[in-house]
Amino acid sequence: MKKILIVEDDDDYRKLLARKLNKSGYMTFSSTNGQEALRFLKKKTVDLIVLDLIMKKMNGLEFYEKIEKETNKETPILILSNIQLSNINELVTKPQIEGYLIKANTSLAKVIDKIESVLLN
Repeated sequence: MKKILIVEDDDDYRKLLARKLNKSGYMTFSSTNGQEALRFLKKKTVDLIVLDLIMKKMNGLEFYEKIEKETNKETPILILSNIQLSNINELVTKPQIEGYLIKANTSLAKVIDKIESVLLN
């Protein structure tokens, strides 16, 4: 069973996404910020990280900068956020980043499709 870490501070969205992924046959873990996610990844391994960018304590970009240094893991990351960055093309070409979806513009079904696509590669 593939394992997915959802790093999202919106409780309702995080729980809904986890429920949909669980029903699709994935094991999910949740963190509400980058600090929690880093602590988790120092102990566990997952197949994919679904990452929000705007969070308190440690945002998604800070998390991205620290993950490889602090965990020595190169886990694929799918960014799922409502922020639209001007440098998005630069961000999605970075190692580990497998895509960027805008939550408000993307149905949960399309999010699941993208997750499945990333995990198949």
